[in-house]
Amino acid sequence: MVLVEYIGDETAAKQFPHGNAKYRRNTPFIRTQPHVLHNIRTSHGSVSTVYRDMQLSAATTNQHMATAAPRNKIQIRNIRSTDRNRSRPSRDAIYNLMEFAYDSEFVHEIHVYPDLWVVMYHQDIINMFRSTLKPDSPLQLLSYDTTFNLGDFYLSVLIFRETEFEEKPMIPLAFLLHERKLTATHDAFFRCIASLCPEINSASNVVMVTDSEVAITKAISDNFPDLNTFLCWNHILQDAKRWLRSHGVTRADEMQFYIDSIQTLFQQQSEVEYTSKLVTCCTTICTMISYYA
Repeated sequence: MVLVEYIGDETAAKQFPHGNAKYRRNTPFIRTQPHVLHNIRTSHGSVSTVYRDMQLSAATTNQHMATAAPRNKIQIRNIRSTDRNRSRPSRDAIYNLMEFAYDSEFVHEIHVYPDLWVVMYHQDIINMFRSTLKPDSPLQLLSYDTTFNLGDFYLSVLIFRETEFEEKPMIPLAFLLHERKLTATHDAFFRCIASLCPEINSASNVVMVTDSEVAITKAISDNFPDLNTFLCWNHILQDAKRWLRSHGVTRADEMQFYIDSIQTLFQQQSEVEYTSKLVTCCTTICTMISYYA
């Protein structure tokens, strides 16, 4: 047992703000409990979700002290940022990417200048996809789209259906991280895919679905000239909504009528049925359809 005696005037001691505080106010710094900091470091999900869940957890466990939960979302963001910086080999993003490429079996091609693009895939997934291209295999649907904007970069994903399963789940086949939406960038990606899966161009059970972006469609046609390609319904409907708004359609019910009519056309089983249904459509839809002809 150790007895400690403090000699002096305890009223002279004062609380101070955090040493890194941007604005030195009179708010004293109270350290968050260590277990809360640990939970932040091991948490998953967005900053808002983690902050909400930890606040609710502290409330349900009757830990009403200010130190039993994160102070704010900024604290969570700062802790995560500090941990990421500690885990990086260096401050150089390109060097880190090279290190990750050497240490993993996922990053396979890196092009730095004049535009940065990175091709990523796993060979086991490539082999899985190639096994679905046999002549007696079910229809294989490939889908390619630039779906994510990650800060200063875009992420384009090539997806296929795993037809060996009854549910036919969609599985990412390969990824392209790139700075700009250029034909040359997409062309480099599909050249890589063509070398990995040359069967795509000749397989009778493969079709490609993508949007009408010229950079993508040209890259696909140059590398897979015999591959049947189709426009994505979702992109067509999005383009249709923009076209309708630019031509004075503002009411929600009117917009829904046109979109439903287009979807009805998509669902026709033959060209004869499609043409017959198209005749019954209004002039606006016919004018819009001619835009894609």
